[in-house]
Amino acid sequence: MDSSSLVAARGGAPAQLAVSKVRQAAQPNKDRADEPSWAVGDLVLLDSSDRRKRLHTRKRRAAKLMDRFDGPCRIVAAQTGISTYTLQLNKDDSAVPRKPARPGPVDVGGEPEWVIEDIVDERIRAGKTQYMVLWVSWPSDSDSWEPAEALDATEALDSWENRNEE
Repeated sequence: MDSSSLVAARGGAPAQLAVSKVRQAAQPNKDRADEPSWAVGDLVLLDSSDRRKRLHTRKRRAAKLMDRFDGPCRIVAAQTGISTYTLQLNKDDSAVPRKPARPGPVDVGGEPEWVIEDIVDERIRAGKTQYMVLWVSWPSDSDSWEPAEALDATEALDSWENRNEE
């Protein structure tokens, strides 16, 4: 093979790659619907599945009773090129993220400690027991899974074990 044929083959490679990409994109896109065209001022429904999942992860089983969609909400800004929309939510909508100031730890014997409100769930991960802890004066999104070792000799753990004796 001489150098002129290599140069010619190399020159056609970008065009062949472009054709190949178009063919590859055609297969997954054949079942996809076109993106809806929404404009500023349109009313849309907001999917609430993320909030239902958060409710379902704890022992609150009312998630199935929640509405599947919130709204209607009005679109106040739209960037259609990147599919980004800003919605005007209802004033009483709990989907609006709020970040209240979180209380600091209580100083006990020179060491910082956080006060446990209650333990509401228990699970085993990697062979170790963890507990879902509700913290005093903290919002519900701060609830966390804590290892059993961190809760050893606490009133909340004793209360949890007494409630769940079988």
